[in-house]
Amino acid sequence: MTALALAVVLAAEPDPAVFTTDQDGVKFELYVPPGVPVVRGVLVHAAHYEMKTDDRWADLCRELKFAHAATNINLKTTNRPATLFTARHAGLKAAAEKRNHPELVNVPLAGVGHSAGGMVSDVLLRTPDRALTYCVDCGWVVDPDKYPPEGQAVPALFTMGAIPDGFK
Repeated sequence: MTALALAVVLAAEPDPAVFTTDQDGVKFELYVPPGVPVVRGVLVHAAHYEMKTDDRWADLCRELKFAHAATNINLKTTNRPATLFTARHAGLKAAAEKRNHPELVNVPLAGVGHSAGGMVSDVLLRTPDRALTYCVDCGWVVDPDKYPPEGQAVPALFTMGAIPDGFK
């Protein structure tokens, strides 16, 4: 086998550090950094994130002793926030059992997402009692009036670029 062929095969194999499962058509991935005996929280990418174990999010999770969860769904699926929420919940439960981290089903959650595609507010705030914060990089996707008072109390961080986008 040539070096190029070997590189292609190795790149196609899943990372053993990442727990992956299908939850009713939603791809759920969870990365628990090595050396984290007890997970203190989960950083959640609700949609449209390709799990990596060597990017800034993995570094943040290593520093905070957090796990990193990502759910991905077909964009044509209806009721995506509810489906992603259910898949995240089931995925965390499955990962807790398979990876010997029972705390995953109860730890606090912090969310991050990009614009409406990230859907982090709609997914995370379905369990406001577990939500630490969420960050979106486009403010128009968050409508506090849609959430009950306990959801409105969860701190949100907004990051915006230099191009005006009609942020209100």
